[in-house]
Amino acid sequence: ISLFYETFFRTTSCMKNNLKIIVLSLFLALISSCSDSIRCNNSIEPKLIKKTLASGNLFTSYSEFIAFDYTASNGYAVHNIYYTIEGSLPNSVAHQKIDNRIEFYGIPTTGGTFNFKVKVTLDSKSYNGEDVGSDCSSSTQKNYKIIIN
Repeated sequence: ISLFYETFFRTTSCMKNNLKIIVLSLFLALISSCSDSIRCNNSIEPKLIKKTLASGNLFTSYSEFIAFDYTASNGYAVHNIYYTIEGSLPNSVAHQKIDNRIEFYGIPTTGGTFNFKVKVTLDSKSYNGEDVGSDCSSSTQKNYKIIIN
């Protein structure tokens, strides 16, 4: 009987410890995924500043820009800022990102109306120094046009 008694309580005690470990692991996993969710819901939202781009003339230097802004709050740090342009630009007019602006420059060699979309994406990979992955990105987009006479 004493062997049965000792084995039963040792097994029961072991099962209780395993159950505690399982419950604690599930609780930690739940808290971890919730905090990432909360962080991502508070991500930084970019804003493209609405503006009408200046018209240009054929074979004359063209220079214009579109500004974007974002508010870094709740400890977020923006590590990457991307932009894409979909649509058409005048021949010989290029673009580049400088700080919080997308610059358009060159000497247009074709006239007409050129419609395009600008999309800015901010990748907030860090929250108070902790890597939260790329799921916390946010973006915005607007349509623009350049007219070359």
